[in-house]
Amino acid sequence: MKILHSLSLLIFFSVNAFALNYEPIEQDLLDLPEHNADCRDIHQIDEGYALAMCQYDELDTSDNYGWRLTVFEYHQDQWQVASVSKGYYDAYSVTLNFFAAAEGNTLIFAESAAEYSWGFSVFEWSDNQPLRLGSIDECANNLDSSSLLPYLDIQRHDTLEISFTTEAYYEDVEGSEILPAGSVKYVLENGKLVRHRVAI
Repeated sequence: MKILHSLSLLIFFSVNAFALNYEPIEQDLLDLPEHNADCRDIHQIDEGYALAMCQYDELDTSDNYGWRLTVFEYHQDQWQVASVSKGYYDAYSVTLNFFAAAEGNTLIFAESAAEYSWGFSVFEWSDNQPLRLGSIDECANNLDSSSLLPYLDIQRHDTLEISFTTEAYYEDVEGSEILPAGSVKYVLENGKLVRHRVAI
């Protein structure tokens, strides 16, 4: 029995030794007077690169408008717009949140909200650009704050896994439901986040 117990512990610690836990990090904020009017909180994410949520009225159309994820590149002694995403439509705000582990690329969680949180668009900073992994459509079932940001559990085992440590609220065209903590997990499969229900 002692041998079996020791073997079980060895397997447990061997598996978990390779799990990378992601923690929130702060990125330096840049003051770019030529862009401050259009953008909110310009974050330097890498040497010569920055990210911000910006609004460009001249790009808006009836089916593509609102806040846009913008990449800035330092080129020819000045910060220039390198790329602009599609709009986030009717969101009052979109805030950028950054997570990192001991190794690997930085993750970006763009949280859109109006009266309450709409969830996150999730990106990985890769090859000097934000690679979109997918979206998380839940919010916290909490009267004080609907943001799931403090309750994200982000780990990488063989692949990226994201779950919540609090009760969450989910709504789609078929209705709404309250989800117990740990009952939903997003798993990166073939480069995209896939939502799974978990028996608890």
